[in-house]
Amino acid sequence: MTSIRLALAFGLALFASLASAEPVFPPGSRIGLVPPPGLTASKAFQGFEDRARGAVLVITELSAQSYAKVEQDFGDERMRAGGMELIARETIETASGPALLVGARQTENGIAMRKWALLALVPNDMTAVIVATFPESAKEAYPDAALRACLTSLLIRTKLSTDELLAVLPYRLGDLAISALDLQMAVVATLCLAVAFGTLYFTSIGRQMRAVADNPDLARVSGIHPERVMIALWALVGAITAVAGLILGVKTVVSPEIGWEMLLPAFAAAILGGLGSPVGAVLAGLLLGAAQEISTPFVGFSYKIALSFVVILFVLLVRPTGLLGRVEGVR
Repeated sequence: MTSIRLALAFGLALFASLASAEPVFPPGSRIGLVPPPGLTASKAFQGFEDRARGAVLVITELSAQSYAKVEQDFGDERMRAGGMELIARETIETASGPALLVGARQTENGIAMRKWALLALVPNDMTAVIVATFPESAKEAYPDAALRACLTSLLIRTKLSTDELLAVLPYRLGDLAISALDLQMAVVATLCLAVAFGTLYFTSIGRQMRAVADNPDLARVSGIHPERVMIALWALVGAITAVAGLILGVKTVVSPEIGWEMLLPAFAAAILGGLGSPVGAVLAGLLLGAAQEISTPFVGFSYKIALSFVVILFVLLVRPTGLLGRVEGVR
């Protein structure tokens, strides 16, 4: 009886300490909470961890449109299908409004685990997902009451300051900053460009591609087979497009309309650079991409694609040949 009272007193004291503490925000995150004693900010991911006990608390920010999909993933049937035993499902009140709290038990590699998840929606803004995973052996250090109090302390900030955003970027050049992921994707994109231009200008099939593009009839008379060239061209385009899709999928939410959203800016870049000029297309793509991102604070994320229409209209009216296009006479 005495041990039960001590445990209850410990739980109440821990809950009181969490309730009076200030939320902690991981670097670059709008989502904060009061972690239980023993959990510290992780340097490997956004969240908190206790490596000695194998406890982790991961914080994820998703788009508001992702809420319904994530809610399905935390449904009873999905969780049971994943080998989880549901122990709690309820809506709780947090400092940022109501949120869905789900608790479950699961055995992973012979180790009994407790898992708690909190799902919160900020309409027209974001979906907050917090997942806490703790071994049963760490239950004394992290009782269920402490974890519930931790998740209940959820607080979502409206925005981050410029200094906070720049502080999480590892590479800086003066006032410019770039994340490690963006730098890696830029390297991959540069390698793809090198492969494309190397193929076009330093290989036999590349010279044939340029000959067919310049004059298909003359290329055929010269012994070039346009059909074979087109097959090779589509293979090159397909490979580079696949890599581009992977890069895009890392940075944004993949949806059926994502191809259309990329097609219009790509077409605008081709017109701005000059049809038939690969170098012009690359230069125009960089200029158009920078212009779209700069315009986002003024027109919003959803409408920055409209800039492509403006570019197409302006180029066709003022300089139909584009930046590096050639004027060709017709006899």
